[in-house]
Amino acid sequence: GEALLSATDDGANPFDLVFFDQCFQGNLDILYEVRSAARVFVASPNYAWLVAPYQMYLPYFAPAATPEEMANAIIRIYQNRLTDGNPNAIFWVRGSDIGAIADAVSNLGDALRQALGAGKAPFILQAAQNGRYADTTQCGRGNLHLGPPDELIGAERLAENLRLRFSQVDADDPAVVAAATGLLQVLDRVPSTFRVGYPYIEPNEFWNYDDTITLLAPLLRETPAGIAWRASIYRPTVPLPAVWTPDPQQEVLITQPFAFVQDGRWDEFLAEWYTAPMTPTVGEWCNYVPPAVVISGTVEEIDLTAVPQQGGMRLAWSQPGASTPAAYHVLVRKPDGINEVLLAIVDATVQDYVVEGAANGTW
Repeated sequence: GEALLSATDDGANPFDLVFFDQCFQGNLDILYEVRSAARVFVASPNYAWLVAPYQMYLPYFAPAATPEEMANAIIRIYQNRLTDGNPNAIFWVRGSDIGAIADAVSNLGDALRQALGAGKAPFILQAAQNGRYADTTQCGRGNLHLGPPDELIGAERLAENLRLRFSQVDADDPAVVAAATGLLQVLDRVPSTFRVGYPYIEPNEFWNYDDTITLLAPLLRETPAGIAWRASIYRPTVPLPAVWTPDPQQEVLITQPFAFVQDGRWDEFLAEWYTAPMTPTVGEWCNYVPPAVVISGTVEEIDLTAVPQQGGMRLAWSQPGASTPAAYHVLVRKPDGINEVLLAIVDATVQDYVVEGAANGTW
C-alpha cells in the first residue's frame, strides 16, 4: 500500500488500472488500503491460478481504451483460459466505489450489533454459515475445503442471506434488511466472472465461490483466536503484541492497523460477536505446493532426458525400479515463475511426453 501511494503522490495521480494477480487480493481491507492508487482495480477473492496470459491482455491496453474496458478484457480472458478444474472468481471495481462499499459494510455492522443486543445471534450465524467462503485459514493446515472456519466470506452472498433471514417473521429486523439491501446495491457496481468446479489440486472437493469482494466472516462465536486469528488482530490499536501460531513462544509486534479498521465499523461488530478470549494471534499463512511434489519418506529418482524437436521438446524418463507408479505428473516452471505448473498427467504405461510450442526459455 505504501509503495502504491508513493508512486501515485498519495493518490493524486492514480494509475488507470492495477491488477492484483495473486490469491485472495479481492478483499475489502486490501482494496480500501489502496483505494486512491488507481481508477480501477482487478482482483481475485479466492485462488488466482498462475495462467498469466499477459500477451493476450496487451491488445486491449490501447491509449483510447478506458480503464473499465481494459479491466473487462482481463477478467474475460483470464477466466476463459481456465477450466472447471481451476475454480475461480475475478472482478474489477472502481477505486471511487470502494469507499461506498466500505460505508455500506460499516452500516451493516451497526445493524448486526443492534441485532446481537436483541438476541438474534443465531440468525446472523445461520446467514453466515450459508455463505461463500474463500479458503485462507484452513489451507495452511492442508485442508482445502471451502467453508467455516475459513475467515474470508463473500460480501454479496452474506448480504443476500441476511436480508432473506431477517425478512422472516421469527427474525424480523428492518434495520438489518435495509443495511443488507444497501450493501447489495453498491456491490451491483462490481462486474465479475467466475467458474465453479472440482479443483485439480483436490478433486474430492467442490469449490462454489461465485461472489466478489470478501469480508472477515462471523464464525461460531466461541471460535478460538488460533482459528479466527485474523479477527483477533482486527483492531485499531497499535502497537499490538501477538502470538505467532507456528512458534507460540515467539512474539510478533503488529505496528500498523488496516485503514478500514480505523475508518470503518465492521471490526466493532466482530469485537462484540466473538465470546472466546481473542488473544492477538498471527496464524499460518496459506501457501500452496502442488500435491504431486509434496512427498515424504524415501524418494526414488528416475532418469529424465529432454530432446529438442520441431516446435517443442520431447521428455523421456526411466521406469522406477522399486515402485509401481499410478501416473506420471509433468511439472514445469517458467524461468521467472514462483511455483511449478502441472502441465500434464501421463498414464503409467507411457514413459515420454512432448511439450509442444516450447521455444527455448519457455520453461
